Amino acid sequence: MKRFILIISVLILVFLTACDYEAARSYDINLTGKQEVHTVNSSASGTAKVDLVKVKQGDYTANILKIRGTYKNLSGPATAAHWHGPALEGEDGPIVFKLKLVEGSTPGSGTFSGEKDLTDNQLHFYLAHYSYINIHTAKYKKGEIRGQIQ
Repeated sequence: MKRFILIISVLILVFLTACDYEAARSYDINLTGKQEVHTVNSSASGTAKVDLVKVKQGDYTANILKIRGTYKNLSGPATAAHWHGPALEGEDGPIVFKLKLVEGSTPGSGTFSGEKDLTDNQLHFYLAHYSYINIHTAKYKKGEIRGQIQ
């Protein structure tokens, strides 16, 4: 058993030495109805922490985008949440990836999260602030709240 633990410990040490973890860009963003391109009359709001983490292993560098956030006071349960881009502030953009929703105990509140290994193009528009997060409801199918990543 001691030999097994020693082998696992050595493998973990080798892996950690081969990987170079570096926090690249982090943003705290606010999501509101006023940021939506279409008209939204909602008191809903949200916050998100968005982190870009570079993970190097040998010659490969992964650019992992991590999104974690909360929302409250939506007009009803959230039906979807996404990261969109490329899109400037005031523009709609295509969905890049879907975020996981967890509805809270209060209707119209909850959390969202997700992560994705970005392509070079996605990394470019993230770093250029050409992306946003939005949360959709049945009442606001195009999105009830939005936050531009900047």
